[in-house]
Amino acid sequence: MKVGLHGSKSEAYVPSASKFPYHRRPGVPQRKRRLLLAGYGVFAAILFVAFVTASFPYADTISALVAPMRMKVVFQRQAMNFPIGARLGNVRLISIPNERLLLQSPDVTVSPGVAWFFLGRPSVRIRAQICGGVIDAAIRQYARATIVNFDLDSLDLEHISREAGKLEFPASGKGNDEGDAPHQLGVVLSGELSGSGSAQVMGPDIIGGSASMILLGRNVKIAIVNGLPPLELGVIRGKVLLVQGVAILQGVRAYGPDGDLEANGEIQLAPDVANSTVELTLTLMPTAKGRASFGFLLNMLPHAPSEGPYHLQGALTGPSVS
Repeated sequence: MKVGLHGSKSEAYVPSASKFPYHRRPGVPQRKRRLLLAGYGVFAAILFVAFVTASFPYADTISALVAPMRMKVVFQRQAMNFPIGARLGNVRLISIPNERLLLQSPDVTVSPGVAWFFLGRPSVRIRAQICGGVIDAAIRQYARATIVNFDLDSLDLEHISREAGKLEFPASGKGNDEGDAPHQLGVVLSGELSGSGSAQVMGPDIIGGSASMILLGRNVKIAIVNGLPPLELGVIRGKVLLVQGVAILQGVRAYGPDGDLEANGEIQLAPDVANSTVELTLTLMPTAKGRASFGFLLNMLPHAPSEGPYHLQGALTGPSVS
């Protein structure tokens, strides 16, 4: 009987892959091509959206959002900001009644908000370089109100305080017809300001709107009297509310080399900031350094800081202390 073996060795038969084409994976190249085409499609869609959104009239839209507050936005140039949005150069926010410059930024990036796409309402997101820092804001319209959510990062307090000292709110609508120079506040701040919050404004009355802010100041100093060293407050934390023209300070605390300070109370805002009135309660705990630098000013206070808080009332530029 023939066994079918040659010699003493047996050889296993291995089928050739070329004879069985179904062992290959012919679907892989097709899937790669489909994925490649899908990638090209997504990239093309992104480019299309980028070019479309870059050509949107952002300045006109922002102006429409701030127009109820009697403001307008102008800029010098516009370029695409990939992937979505535009970059505006030398942007200025101007009060319409008196053509006064309120804010200026050398560089602003802007993109459409979600409400713009899905609800058809004016809505933009803005990132602007202002006062040596950065502001991120989302601005939208809801009914007759303009709503702003914002974040502040490292704004220069000295720049802010100098501008606020000569600021007249456009909400007054009166301008400065007599040509008088704006009032100047005698206090100059320095340091950095960060924080976050939201605001809602209806119509031209800015100070009559509502807002809520959580603020954080770093390396804060106050120059009160010429010839004296600035008061070093260090770190400041607190919450500020704006309700119908009243700024409410809630637990605003400062911790610095010259002492600890806590402020609570209200500031009744006026169209000209310098004409605002205050009603504040201040608790002061000076350090040894603070007593050495400002001892004679502490002696002029109605009582020693250890005897209780102080009450400030009257005009912002010169309140009475009790």
